[in-house]
Amino acid sequence: MEEAIKLFTSGAAFAAFQEDLAGVIGPGKFCDLTVLNQDPPAVAAD
Repeated sequence: MEEAIKLFTSGAAFAAFQEDLAGVIGPGKFCDLTVLNQDPPAVAAD
C-alpha cells in the first residue's frame, strides 16, 4: 500500500520531471488533496 501511494505522489512527479513542482506537500508546490475517512493500509481489500 505504501509503495502504491508513493507511486501516485512523488513517483508520478518524478516520472513527469516535475519533482521541483509537485509530488509532496510543501510551500510553493502544486497539489491535489484527498481527504479519506479511513486509513488505507488498515482497510481490508475486497
